[in-house]
Amino acid sequence: MGTDDGDSDQNFMLTGSNPGLPGTPPEQQGLFDPEATPTQHRTQAGSSRVLRQQTQSSKSKPQATDAGKRVPRRTRATSKGLSETMSSDDNDPGDRNDAGALLEPLEKVFNQRLVAFERKFTEANSKFIQEMVESNNRLIADFKTTQSQAIETSVKTAVASGIGEGLAPLTESLKTIDKNQRMQTELLIRLASSLDRDRSSSRSSPRVSDSSPSNTPHHSSHNPDTPSSPLVGQQRYMDDEDGEDGCLGSGGSDDEVEEETKFRRNRKVTKTKKELILQENIRNWLNDLIGGQQYSLNVTVTAEEAANFETVFLQDPVAKPCTIDDFRYCVNGKPTSAWNKGAAFLFVDYVKQNRLMKIPNKKTYDLLRKGFMTRVRTLHGYYLKSKLPKDKRDENVKKGRKYGRKSTIFYQRRELLNSLDPLRKYLRYFDLLGIVGMSSDEEDEDVPSTPPKYKVTRPLWRGSDVENFFQWLDACHVLVRMPSDSPTGARYSQGAPLL
Repeated sequence: MGTDDGDSDQNFMLTGSNPGLPGTPPEQQGLFDPEATPTQHRTQAGSSRVLRQQTQSSKSKPQATDAGKRVPRRTRATSKGLSETMSSDDNDPGDRNDAGALLEPLEKVFNQRLVAFERKFTEANSKFIQEMVESNNRLIADFKTTQSQAIETSVKTAVASGIGEGLAPLTESLKTIDKNQRMQTELLIRLASSLDRDRSSSRSSPRVSDSSPSNTPHHSSHNPDTPSSPLVGQQRYMDDEDGEDGCLGSGGSDDEVEEETKFRRNRKVTKTKKELILQENIRNWLNDLIGGQQYSLNVTVTAEEAANFETVFLQDPVAKPCTIDDFRYCVNGKPTSAWNKGAAFLFVDYVKQNRLMKIPNKKTYDLLRKGFMTRVRTLHGYYLKSKLPKDKRDENVKKGRKYGRKSTIFYQRRELLNSLDPLRKYLRYFDLLGIVGMSSDEEDEDVPSTPPKYKVTRPLWRGSDVENFFQWLDACHVLVRMPSDSPTGARYSQGAPLL
């Protein structure tokens, strides 16, 4: 019986492996169906293996008793076969193609949503950045406006407090300004009247009368090289400063200089090399004309002679007070006296006669006259100082130096204000303070040192707000003068400013 079972099993196995035999089980016939798909072939093959394994296990185990039937259990081999079948199904390329075809629409939708999300995120980020930049710009603008308003309020308060504390000095300063304005008005009136007289005389007679003692063809009124009126040169001379000796030549007292509060618009500027050479030549030519520099301060014109010629000069604006051979100028009188104005024409004649310089036009003619008047004004300052006693001269030198330091710091602060756009509008308040509004200083004689030390004296009428404002300006000036590329640290090109 066992032999028959073994033979039947072997026949079954043999017949199961040959397609088309009559003994092939129905479960295996599908494996060799030519019309079956590969998936059906694999499914049927797996089922056949499981069936054979169950059959073999049932033969090797005892039969169930009559008391009850044994429930078949899935063996390890059966489980292994099922797992292999499932894994083979998962590794099928056809199945993967089917799954990819199913996931392709989902992937496309996902990509579209991802692109839309990225676009929205980029737009939101750009909008946020733009809003942040606009907010920062508004904050900066508000800060600048607030700062400018605070500075303006501080300066106005400072000026108001300073004016309130020092009303008397301010009134005195205003009187000085009014006095200067009246003097300028009188000079302009005199200039206008002189020009009117000159025009009327030129209309009545085209040539100067032959009875004039100084009339020559060289100085006739129709000469294009001769100015129509010396007052034009006078006005230009009045508007210019002494470019030769800035701290020496001045006919006024030091007290008047100390009380000067009006801002001088025509501040002395550095002359060019050509102008300096011309001024030096004028000095040398004048020394040759008078016989030497040792005679430059000699008084050769009396007060009576100067007064008499002034009457003549009013009638004849191109009259000459002397001759080239007997050339004289008034060093003991006013530098702008009529005698010196007439002597300026003679000086230009001397230059032309000796061909010391080409004078092609009226501009060069006026330039020589102005240089001569500048030299006379400087000599007048030397003459006044030479007549003072030594102690008075030393005192004037100290006052001049002190005023020079105050003037330096005034223009230093003014230039700094003019260079800062937010503070440029406060220049008019600063000009009202003037040079006398700056702090004064005296040399500390109790502590002699080299270089000398100075005691700073602030005006009593100047408020504390003005002090703080000036300290801020001086700090800015120090930062500007400090070189950033110094290998040894901070260096300063000038002394520290006064407060």
